[in-house]
Amino acid sequence: MFSFATGDSRRITDGIGSNESPAFAPNGRHIAFTSTRNGKVQVYTIAKDGNDLRQITREGNNKYPNWSMEPK
Repeated sequence: MFSFATGDSRRITDGIGSNESPAFAPNGRHIAFTSTRNGKVQVYTIAKDGNDLRQITREGNNKYPNWSMEPK
């Protein structure tokens, strides 16, 4: 994660597999990304502080995660 305000960066994933294609949640609290940590490309989410890792997809190869916003 890179902070434009401070210029600091820090790793928020554990480095297992290839972690790519980050997509930030509209509220900025989570990041969806793809990872090969379980052998196939799957979508995961993680909190911006590196906690609360969750696997979202489990079948096939999944790429390009994205968040959607419901109309107000």
